[in-house]
Amino acid sequence: MIKKCLLFLLLLLAVGSVSAIEISDYSYQTDVDMGGWTAHAFVVIDEPGEYVVTADFENNSLDSNSIVFLINNTENVTLDCNEMSFTTNTTNSSILVYAYNSTNIVVKNMNANWSKDTIIFENVNDSTIENSEIITTGYSIKLEDSYGATISGNDITVANGEYYGIYVDGNLENGTILGNTINVTASNDAYGIYSNYNITNNVISGNTITVNTDRNAYAICADEYIVDSTIENNVIDLVAGDDGYTEALGISAYDEDILNTTISGNNITAEAYWWACGIDAYYVMYSEIENNVINVTARGNDEVYADGIYADYNITNSVISGNNITAYSNDWACGIDAYSGDIVDSTIEDNVIDVYVYDYYNYGEAFGIYAYYNINNTEILRNTLTANASYEAYGICTSDNDIVDSTIEDNVIDLIATGEYFYENLYGYTYAICADDYINNSVISRNIITAESCYEAYGIEAYDESIIDSTIEDNVIDLIATGDSNYIYAIYADEYTINSSISGNTITANSSDEAFGIYLYEYVTNTTISDNHVTIISESDGEDEAYGIYLEYDAENSIISSNTIITYGNYSHGIEFDEDDYIINVTISDNTITTYGEDAYGISIEYDLYNSTISGNTVNTFGNDSYGIYTYYDIYDSTISDNSITTAGYEAYGINIDDDIYDSTITGNTVNTFGNDSYGIYTYYYVTNTTISDNIITTEGSWAYGIYIYDDPLIDSTISDNTIKTAGYEAYGIYLEYEAENSNISRNTVTTYGEDAYALYLCDVTTSAIFENTFTSANYAIYIDNSDENRFYLNNIDGLINNGTDNYFVSSETITYSYNGKSYTSILGNYWVGYDESDTNGDGIIDTPYTLNGTNDTKPLADMWNDGEIGNYVAPSRSSGGSGRSYDSDISDEIESKVIKNFVSSATVLFGNGIDEQYAVQLRERVTDANGFTISGNAVIVGGPLANPFAGEYNEQFEMPISNDNPGENRGIIQVMTIQDNSGTIIRSYTIVYIAGSDRLGTQAALEYFKTLDELPEGPLMVEWTADGPVVVE
Repeated sequence: MIKKCLLFLLLLLAVGSVSAIEISDYSYQTDVDMGGWTAHAFVVIDEPGEYVVTADFENNSLDSNSIVFLINNTENVTLDCNEMSFTTNTTNSSILVYAYNSTNIVVKNMNANWSKDTIIFENVNDSTIENSEIITTGYSIKLEDSYGATISGNDITVANGEYYGIYVDGNLENGTILGNTINVTASNDAYGIYSNYNITNNVISGNTITVNTDRNAYAICADEYIVDSTIENNVIDLVAGDDGYTEALGISAYDEDILNTTISGNNITAEAYWWACGIDAYYVMYSEIENNVINVTARGNDEVYADGIYADYNITNSVISGNNITAYSNDWACGIDAYSGDIVDSTIEDNVIDVYVYDYYNYGEAFGIYAYYNINNTEILRNTLTANASYEAYGICTSDNDIVDSTIEDNVIDLIATGEYFYENLYGYTYAICADDYINNSVISRNIITAESCYEAYGIEAYDESIIDSTIEDNVIDLIATGDSNYIYAIYADEYTINSSISGNTITANSSDEAFGIYLYEYVTNTTISDNHVTIISESDGEDEAYGIYLEYDAENSIISSNTIITYGNYSHGIEFDEDDYIINVTISDNTITTYGEDAYGISIEYDLYNSTISGNTVNTFGNDSYGIYTYYDIYDSTISDNSITTAGYEAYGINIDDDIYDSTITGNTVNTFGNDSYGIYTYYYVTNTTISDNIITTEGSWAYGIYIYDDPLIDSTISDNTIKTAGYEAYGIYLEYEAENSNISRNTVTTYGEDAYALYLCDVTTSAIFENTFTSANYAIYIDNSDENRFYLNNIDGLINNGTDNYFVSSETITYSYNGKSYTSILGNYWVGYDESDTNGDGIIDTPYTLNGTNDTKPLADMWNDGEIGNYVAPSRSSGGSGRSYDSDISDEIESKVIKNFVSSATVLFGNGIDEQYAVQLRERVTDANGFTISGNAVIVGGPLANPFAGEYNEQFEMPISNDNPGENRGIIQVMTIQDNSGTIIRSYTIVYIAGSDRLGTQAALEYFKTLDELPEGPLMVEWTADGPVVVE
């Protein structure tokens, strides 16, 4: 046994000590039958072993079948060329190394300058070609039906002969191509690494490939599939010539697909006359394309294309991530392109894409991410896309179909379309996120979009169809359109918008023609448009139009709420429903709208309104014709409530209803209008079974109207609990004209000032009840024209009445009331200011009827009527609920600080005009007109010196006097000053709080902030009104 072990050990040592076989003799050739042709081989290797070349080879007279090294029908061979030199300049088809029908062959360390084919492996598997330098005009490395090859560390130059750095006849399969340097120069189509079938289960990594040709250039190319492979960290530089429609393709599955493959970390530069592309396939499926740098240029003039990543059809179940792509062209440039198909079930994220079409020739188009048909079930996230085109620039786009079940988030998109001339007009289009048809069940959010065009600019759009079951939220969209005729649509649907949410977007649009923030063309249903900030500027010398939110046709079961909208334009609209068939069950609420223009509309509804609500909106409009809320056709079963409306213009309307209104309510609105013709609430046709109540209305103008019911009847309706102040050459508080009947006008407080002033004006009004109102006028408190069978009672009337004939001025039934602490029951008339006849029995009813101008009030009241009581009401005090002094019950609940409440309770709150009065009553209900006021205690001044005479008296004594320029636009100041009253025998000190701004918003900002203070400030506080409310200016 011991002998056998020793013998085995000796055999092992003998095998291990076998030395390499040296090759140095090239003196003769051996003919070898290769099965159909005869090889003339200098060296034949047909046994396993390591072979080391120790002599150079140079021969310029080789024949066509000459082979230097023939490795034939063997295995486990290493041919170490040992840096020897191999040269020939023969034009015959000679081969330096030819391996046939063998396995595990290694060829290495070759230094060849070979005019024909250098290394050919045929039917050779699991082999290696490495660390060689090859210069050739033939094939440098060619594999025929050979698999499992490792080709690494080689330096290959192919010039002006064959067209391939590495050529595979058949499949390139189960191999590794690593760290090679490949340079190919040719006059025909040229390839760095090429398989005429598939590249399957390979690693192609770290290669540097340069191809320069007069025709087409390809770096890594399979005629058919690239499958189950990794292509990474290669450096590719391609230049294709100008000889016809040339193309340069970096990584290409030329006629088929890239499947289940990773392509990463490559640096690709490709330039061609016709088409330059970084990565190309018919389909890209189940693959990862990531962290590549791609720079492609198509330098031709007409119908030329540059694509970063290209699929002729679909990109499916793939990840395209972290790539940096730049594409230049004179016609078409695209970053990621599904040219004739879809992007499906994929993720496209964190890419940086810059595409440029930089000539005005033909229709230049630049695309960031493009699918001809659908983007379906795909995430497009955090990409930075820049597209600059002469004609059309796109960020993310489908050309013929939809964006479906997809998420497009956190992308930065910057587009410019400089324009091309057609028929002497300049046209350019930008589309940031565009579905040619539907946006369906998708989320588009937090994208930052900037686009500039010379004709049309779109932010997010369903170009020919609808937005359905989708969310568009928190995007920032900034669009500019220049040129003589141009259009902007920040968010656009050409057909339906259904079951969707458009919210939290910040939109800025600047155009010289027409600009729309949100444009939904037809049938909006079950959709919410909320919390968007929209600024639209459309200003030129022409009839430019600016729209914040625009709905062209029908709307149903939808909400438009909490949007902030500012528009500037000749025709300027905050929210517009235009040419609708109907609006049903729509809520328009809590929006803040400011419009400036020749025609300025806050909320405009051009067709029938059913079962809808317009409430809580703040509307400011400034224009020649200025409308706060405008409806052109009928209103049914709807509510207009709690809106704050300010309008200013030659014609200014707070709420304008141009057609019939039925079974509806207009209530709780605060309306301020200023204009030559100024209307608080205006209706033109029938008002039927409708309530107009609890509105606060101030109008100023040459012709000023509080509530104006014109041209058709007020039927079975109620006008009640409104507070109305009007001032003008002709001023009307409540104006009813033409056949009003069976209606109630009650509990309104109406004050009018003017040359011709009418608190209540009735024309052709019959069978109506007018009761518990307070009518105050410098002229006519009540003016009656051709009106009869109306009943007036319990009204407080301060002013003239022109004609009481054929009407009733007492209640139709007895009323229980209190007077001087006692309860009575009686028929009651009205209180006529200045009618001071006696009340002998002390029941609050004057003994002598009031009969001026046929009035015949047989039960005139001895004092004002006040909610069941004859006599003025004085608000009782209530405890503040803790230590400190008490404060009056009319102090605003919005003031939380007891210190501030106590001060306001102790002070007289002074206003100068109607606007400032609306601010003043936000501090307490009882406020005082500053005209003629003399100080006798603490005071709060609301409004600046131009409107408030008391402010004018003390303005210059404050540390920061108020003017139109100080503190500036939208800014106000809160200041406190103590003054001494030396008029009596006892010197008294009073505190004055001054709340005022350079404009109305400045005053509002200061007043709103004052309500939040814990105590009076020691020094001036400057406050600015912003979209987020009042903010202290440091």
